[in-house]
Amino acid sequence: LLRLYPLLLGLGARLANRGQGAISMLAFAQMSRSPRQTIRITLLLALTVAFALFSLVFTASQAQRSSDIAAFESGADFSGSIAALPSNQSQASLTGVTSLYRQLPGVISATAGFSQDGLLTQSTANIHIAVRAVDANTFAGTANWTTQDSSQSLTSLMALLRQQQAEGIRQDRVPVIIDASAASNQNLQVGSTFSLDMIGLPDYASGSNDSQLHGVVVALVQHIPTVNEGATLDASGSTAAINGGILLDYSTYAMLYQRDNSLTSVAPSATPVTPQTAVLPINYLWLRSQDDPATLAHLRATLTTSSLRLDTLFDRRALLNILNSEPLYLDLLTVLTIGATITLLLVLIGYVLASWQSAKLRSGSFTTLRSLGATALQVTSLFLLEQGVVFFTALIIGLLFGTILATTVVPALIYSDIPITGILSNLSDNQFYLIQHSFSKQIVIPPSLGIALALLVGTCLTAVGMMAWTVLRPSLGQALRLNED
Repeated sequence: LLRLYPLLLGLGARLANRGQGAISMLAFAQMSRSPRQTIRITLLLALTVAFALFSLVFTASQAQRSSDIAAFESGADFSGSIAALPSNQSQASLTGVTSLYRQLPGVISATAGFSQDGLLTQSTANIHIAVRAVDANTFAGTANWTTQDSSQSLTSLMALLRQQQAEGIRQDRVPVIIDASAASNQNLQVGSTFSLDMIGLPDYASGSNDSQLHGVVVALVQHIPTVNEGATLDASGSTAAINGGILLDYSTYAMLYQRDNSLTSVAPSATPVTPQTAVLPINYLWLRSQDDPATLAHLRATLTTSSLRLDTLFDRRALLNILNSEPLYLDLLTVLTIGATITLLLVLIGYVLASWQSAKLRSGSFTTLRSLGATALQVTSLFLLEQGVVFFTALIIGLLFGTILATTVVPALIYSDIPITGILSNLSDNQFYLIQHSFSKQIVIPPSLGIALALLVGTCLTAVGMMAWTVLRPSLGQALRLNED
């Protein structure tokens, strides 16, 4: 493009020659006659704009990546398994358990539920499916749900689970939302039915340690937050592979579990068996909280040390800080920030000096034009047009190649490492690898990009204005040295 630039300037001069004004023709003719200075300044500005755009886009995209992973792992501002409910709450309703945490200072919304793994037995292997039973009435206001998780809003998905409750109870099947991984592994789609053996959830009616969950798929989503695929340790301490997850309404599942798994008759033996009622446990919690630092500190202390503490506490804000404190991320951010800042400053200084030098060297030509009848405004317009062509050409080229650079290189550079400390350090390599590839890498255009471009344009316009004032400052008599003759 730059090799063709002189030809384009010559074409612009010929096109301007057909018009009635001489200013545009003289500007293009001057640049096409000596294009080297124009090409140098154009190339310098274009590369600077491209590098600045790339640096800002990479920084914003990497920050968004860390935010996505932290939100996915936590599922809400805070989440975790309930360590132990107070004795008087052991048989509490879902609403009762939720109200305990909803009353904590700083909590905006709370959702209690049940989290466990289900086992799908196949001829070749046992497939583990993560089960998340939530309160469909409050979960939409508590959880972090992004467009990468599903194109449908969480509010509409929770409304769908509530609408399907009566039909599910009638058919003895729990309506579930299934993620893409589990649906692909089991060839399930909307309307499909399946059965899972719930690990460690007793079936009092049959005496089995694992009750069965009979479900029907009512919606398909891309991801379910907090469900990590890959190798993990199950309750027995052996390695298991999580192959997706399902999301369902706790109340619907609890009613079906109580109806299908309760022991209400006497076993055929000499010893009578005490009737038992199957109660679906409440063992997991999601919280949405305020951002006030003091309130957050108090809430974190409550969730880690009090009787309402959560085991394996996932703190979205703390996870985000850990991911943003990774050494390699900080090194890249520092290098790009320093590099872009220094480059931009040097280029602006160079552009101002080059414009000033060009104005000084061509002061004789401008004086000649004025002595031939050109007005000061016309000479200024000539100079501004030349500088404007250089600047806006460089800006367009820089934005074009910066966009190409950001689109092709930024996705390859975005990454997240396994933290050395914190809750994410418990993830296996396989799980963290799958997380890296589960989410599409978003290219984020930060608001600071517009501010940086506005500052660049403003600085260049100021420099050009100062150079134009330098050109017009001496009177025509002083420029021709008539006062010294």
